[in-house]
Amino acid sequence: MKDPSEQLSTKRVLVSLIKSIDAYNSLLKDHHRRVTAFAYQLGAEYGLPYKRLSKLVIAASIHDIGAIYVAERDELTQIDVVNPEPHEINGARILSGIPTFEDIRAVIRHHHVRYEDTQRGRVNPSDVPEACWFLHLADRIDIYTHHFTDSPDPKEALRQEIRSRFGKDFLPELKGAFERATESAQFWYNAEELSFQELLLSAVDTEMRERGPTDLESVALLFGRIVDSKSHWTLTHSQSVGAVAERIAQFMGFPEKTRIKLRIAGYLHDIGKIAVPSEILEKPGPLDGDELRKMQEHALISALILSGSDELAEIGRWAGSHHERRDRTGYPLKCGLDQFESEIDILAYADVFTALLEARPYREPLPAEEAMTILKSMCPAKLSQDVFNVISDHFFELQPILNDENEWDPASAMYL
Repeated sequence: MKDPSEQLSTKRVLVSLIKSIDAYNSLLKDHHRRVTAFAYQLGAEYGLPYKRLSKLVIAASIHDIGAIYVAERDELTQIDVVNPEPHEINGARILSGIPTFEDIRAVIRHHHVRYEDTQRGRVNPSDVPEACWFLHLADRIDIYTHHFTDSPDPKEALRQEIRSRFGKDFLPELKGAFERATESAQFWYNAEELSFQELLLSAVDTEMRERGPTDLESVALLFGRIVDSKSHWTLTHSQSVGAVAERIAQFMGFPEKTRIKLRIAGYLHDIGKIAVPSEILEKPGPLDGDELRKMQEHALISALILSGSDELAEIGRWAGSHHERRDRTGYPLKCGLDQFESEIDILAYADVFTALLEARPYREPLPAEEAMTILKSMCPAKLSQDVFNVISDHFFELQPILNDENEWDPASAMYL
C-alpha cells in the first residue's frame, strides 16, 4: 500500500504556500511573484530548455526566503545591494538537508552574483549556476521599476540603467534577451497578470513528477524553516513541534496516516508568522497591546494560508487551531469543546511543550518539573486530560526529541 502522503498533491501544496507566503510577507510583498514572471520570460526569450526554465521558476519563487529583517528589505530595495550575502547564505541554510530543493540551494546562495565579481576572482564562476544570472537580472528589473516612477518614460529609464550594467552587474550574454523581452508591453503586463499558479504548476510538475512520498514533508519542512528563521530563538521550533506531535500520536495508538499529517501540521502551524515583523518575534520584553494583537494574528493567518490548498484542509484545520482552548479562551476563533478534535489537542500540547523547553528572548528553557506544572494546569479545562496523561507518562522520552531536532545546526548548514 502506498504511503498516505502520496495521496496529497505536492505540487499544488507548493504553489498554494508560495502564493500565500508572497501575499502575506511583511517584508517583500508580491516580489517573488513578479520576479518569477520576469525570470521565466527572460529565460524563454534566451531559449532555455523547459527543464532549465522549470528550475529557474522554482528558484525565483522562493529566492528571498533568507531576507527576514526590515534592514535587509531596505537594502534589497536599493539600486545597489552592498552586502547581499547574509540573506543569500540564510536562504541556502534554510534549504540545507531537504533533497527536493538541493539543486535550488546553490541558486539561492548566489542569486545576487555580479558578473564583475566572477571576472575578478571574488566569486568562483563554477559555483554560480546558470539560473543565477537570469534571477539576478529579473530581481533588479522588479526593484528598479520602483526607482524610475517619476521619469517621463519610466520603463525606458529602467532599460537604460540596466543596459549600463551589462558586463558589470549582469552577464553580457543576456543583453539580447533582455532587449527583446522588455520592448514588449506583454513582458510588463505579465508581471502582474500572468497566471503564476499555472506557470509554477507546470514547472513543479516537470521537476517533481517522479519524486517519492517524502516530497510533501520536504515542502512543509521548508516553509516551517522559513518562518522559524525569522527569529534565532525558534530556528527548529516547527520541526520539534512536528516531531513531538507525531510521537504523542504514536504513544496514543494513532494510525500512521494521522501521525504523518500531524508531523506536517507541526511543520506548518506557525506559517502565519511570516506576517509578523521579526522585531516583534525577537523582542526581549513583554509585548504591548498592538504587538500582542499582531502576534496573535499569526494563528488566523496560518489557517487562511493553509485553507488555500484543498490537500491541506484537514492539516490546516489542526495547525490553525493550535492556540485554541476548550474553554473558549484561545484564538483565533475561540473554539469550544464541541469543536475540538484529538489532533488539535495533540498539536496544541506539542506547541506548548516545545516552547516551554526552548530558550526565548525573555527566559531560559524551563526545568522539566516547572514545564510539567504548567502543562498540567491546562487540563482538563483548556486541553485534553488524556493527551496530558500520555505526555506525563512519556515526558522523558519526548524531551530528547527537541535535542534531536536541534542537531540541524544553522552554522554548519551554511552554504559557503
